Amino acid sequence: CCYLDQDCLNEVLPSALEGRLSFVGDLATCAFPPWRQAHKELADAIGSEHRRILDAAWKYERDVPLPHWMWPVAGGNTTNLRWAPIKLPNVQGPWRQEVGGGLYPPRRGELSLRLQAQLREDCGGCELWPDPED
Repeated sequence: CCYLDQDCLNEVLPSALEGRLSFVGDLATCAFPPWRQAHKELADAIGSEHRRILDAAWKYERDVPLPHWMWPVAGGNTTNLRWAPIKLPNVQGPWRQEVGGGLYPPRRGELSLRLQAQLREDCGGCELWPDPED
């Protein structure tokens, strides 16, 4: 699910427009069917909020003059543009519930805690690199 280049762009572009990681395409197409059935209202609400945010991000310019050498390709001396300011997606939050809530659970899970303990043990108690999510 969502493994082709267009699928990736469908996830990356909304994240860059929103300024936060979003996986609304995955939510729409890849969610486990029993989960989607059990959480249909939530999934639909998240999808609607993402669409609202994305629709608001687009800017439009009409009849933009083109250089002379582009006229044959464009079919005229002007064109219409659609563009949006993009942002590096922020993983620090805030994470509004209406767009899916937090990226990570409020506490580290057991496997994550064990991995960190193993890394500290393997390096003889040295400090781990800073965690950009902390």
